[in-house]
Amino acid sequence: MKIYLVRHGETVWNVENRIQGHLDSPVTEAGIRQISALCRDLADKSITLIVASPLGRSVTAAGQITSWLDCPLQFEPAFVERHFGEFEGKRLAELTEKERVQAVAMLSGSSDIGPQNGEALQDATRRVLSALSGLSSGQGNICVVSHGHVIQSVISTLSGNNAEHFERYAHINGAYSVLACTEKGLTVEKWGVATHLFFRHTQ
Repeated sequence: MKIYLVRHGETVWNVENRIQGHLDSPVTEAGIRQISALCRDLADKSITLIVASPLGRSVTAAGQITSWLDCPLQFEPAFVERHFGEFEGKRLAELTEKERVQAVAMLSGSSDIGPQNGEALQDATRRVLSALSGLSSGQGNICVVSHGHVIQSVISTLSGNNAEHFERYAHINGAYSVLACTEKGLTVEKWGVATHLFFRHTQ
């Protein structure tokens, strides 16, 4: 079995460079097009189940994928984005100098640094990895729709690096990674696949 780990389409706050976390903002027209292109790329991947974060931007992407692939859809709270606490909804430019230092440390991948009323990266990573390891479709592959920060951290961890090295594993909106489920656990086959976002499909 393989897991296709998908990041949702672009949102208004992605464009504005605002920290989203557990908050939401509308998906842009570009975000809708990104997931449409993704759907075409996933069409021949033998996916039989979609499992998604229940946050709005993920629900939107999962709905598109479900309609295109004609697969059942389930929601899993463990796949939500990392909780960024008091920084959610803010841009770095809006923070005080002290807040900016804290936010940069948090966003740079320091795994044990958690924002006030938020979640440390190592905890978010453990949460998502546990949910991925518990997936079973019986037959066929699974598409999981989640969020950028936690996807990058999971890929970094599974690739043998510490979670704080996650920045090297860029995962843009509408991109996906491929995980193989073996007897020894999850392994990364591909990460950050995004070629479908840059080539026009002809009918």
